[in-house]
Amino acid sequence: MAWSKKGSPVVTVPKTRAATTTILGAISAEGVIKSYDVAYDVAYDVAYDIAYDVAYDIAYDVAYDIAYDIDYDIAY
Repeated sequence: MAWSKKGSPVVTVPKTRAATTTILGAISAEGVIKSYDVAYDVAYDVAYDIAYDVAYDIAYDVAYDIAYDIDYDIAY
């Protein structure tokens, strides 16, 4: 991580930046695809992946704790 110089903005944008283009829709074999449909699908997939990872981590931790407790009880 680097520090910005005093008095300069934290994020700088190069002066030679190319013009950006937003695609509002496209035509496919199935019909017209709108950009917000694609953005929604991507956001949903990311949210699903995060929720799945969190649920998996919680289930793994609980199973590990139970197995550790059983092993401890058997050993002592």
